Amino acid sequence: MNLLELRQLSIGFGQDPSSDALRGVHLIIPEGRATGLVGESGSGKTLTAYSILKLLDPSARIRSGCILYCGSGAPQDLLQLTESEMRCIRGQHISIVFQEAMSALNPVLRCGFQVEEVIRAHKRVGSREMEEQVLDTFHKVGLENPRRIYRSYPFELSGGQVQRVLIAQAIILSPKLVIADEPTTALDVRTQQKIMELFQQINEELGCSILFISHDLALVRALCSEVAVMKKGSILEQGPTASVFSSPQHPYTRGLLHCRPPLYRKVAKLQTLGDFTENSDAGISSKPRLITTEELQVRRHQLSKAATLLEVDGLDVVYKKSEQSWFALAPGLHAVKGVSFSIREGEALGVVGESGSGKSSIGRSIVQLIRNSKGSIRYKGELLNGPRSRIQQFRKEIQMVFQDPFSSLNPRQRIGRAIVEPMEIHRLHANDSDRREKACELLRIVGLESDHFDRYPHQFSGGQRQRICIARALAVGPRLLICDEAVSALDISVQAQVLNLLKELQSLYGLSYLFISHDLSVVHFIADQIIVLKDGVIVETGPAEELVQSPKNPYTRALLEAAPK
Repeated sequence: MNLLELRQLSIGFGQDPSSDALRGVHLIIPEGRATGLVGESGSGKTLTAYSILKLLDPSARIRSGCILYCGSGAPQDLLQLTESEMRCIRGQHISIVFQEAMSALNPVLRCGFQVEEVIRAHKRVGSREMEEQVLDTFHKVGLENPRRIYRSYPFELSGGQVQRVLIAQAIILSPKLVIADEPTTALDVRTQQKIMELFQQINEELGCSILFISHDLALVRALCSEVAVMKKGSILEQGPTASVFSSPQHPYTRGLLHCRPPLYRKVAKLQTLGDFTENSDAGISSKPRLITTEELQVRRHQLSKAATLLEVDGLDVVYKKSEQSWFALAPGLHAVKGVSFSIREGEALGVVGESGSGKSSIGRSIVQLIRNSKGSIRYKGELLNGPRSRIQQFRKEIQMVFQDPFSSLNPRQRIGRAIVEPMEIHRLHANDSDRREKACELLRIVGLESDHFDRYPHQFSGGQRQRICIARALAVGPRLLICDEAVSALDISVQAQVLNLLKELQSLYGLSYLFISHDLSVVHFIADQIIVLKDGVIVETGPAEELVQSPKNPYTRALLEAAPK
């Protein structure tokens, strides 16, 4: 039996129907089963979810179609219900877990109170009974010490804990359908695995249907029995997950399946959607070229002869109250403990670990955005930290690409200006005309157009914005690029393009990388050496292919087992 059915749904935001965001969407959600909705950013996945709950922007125009809900007797067209009638549906019959966990909760209200709001909206229950119901639900979703979580504010919890609070909020009234909109984006692999296991448990024990929205097909494969593939507002393919994934009919689906870096194989270049959608025959027949053992040995031999570029010895990072905002982690947090490593010229060093392991603290301490408590950081033999710091001398040679490309760019500054500005600061090139020409050249190198120079950040997609950040980092001719989760929030397809670009730039400019990520498959593709970080301590290090194939530490094995396959 079908619980929900979208029939020929078309939604736009202007007068012209040709630019509609949803175009004739037909989607079936069976009762008691998990259905996956996959596609790139901007394909219409979230808009589809919001249309089910009538959470659309006032400017949205519903051109055609209906949404039939069969969970409360006779089928109802949700689009025809009044706002008062929809309030009875939301939370009680259909609930949603939003994508941005931290922004989905009110930072000034305690978590317990915010979950209780769902009960207050639909039932008359005493405060003591309501509290017990919330605590019981917190226990169901696997939150340890539920009473502490109940009294805590969202900023006092980790990302995984906040996501579990949101899931508790969604299931507390045992709805018929739970919509999960990218619920694992930017979570580390072990936390992601636990959240996926929780959704599976909810599906089996509560018997509710799940609409699981994601750009990661590996996660959908693990959870969902049905899947629909979406592109530019249309459903391209729909059917049983096993059938769609084993024999995809559309080139776009084939591309999504093959864009992810393989975990246990070292390839020279990742396949992208263009290999399938532009020339589908080539995409089907060609496979990514594997890097041979001989090539790896030659590479290792070349790097052994290269000069040491960066040397970190006994690095400690302790956060003090003055270095944190009011709502950050407790003062005195020992984030990095005695970490030592080196990077040679032309080498890529990967740093992997869960959230809170100290990865970003290492990257930020190298460029002295935060001060380390102990240890030394040397670049070309010169000290970057301490009273005799030479960081200013080498500032242009060490650049950083941050995780969130949107907040890394000034929304009021044209992207061309953002690239030119570092050249002016370091007095590179003769005049403004030469600097503009160099910026346009960098835009072309990272796969954009020179006529993008005068556009603003909001006029670009997430992947394009990350390319702009890379172009800005390259503007001053760096030798070392620190990439802090630079691809973690990108679609699988865009991620493949950016990773290929980083490889090409490394070959073109002889760059060295400190590549920070929680995703071992991404790090394995880009890195020559990998260090595994846990609670601020290095637990294992070694050549990328050896560490992935034969991990020695139990924690490394756990990360590999948790990685989506």
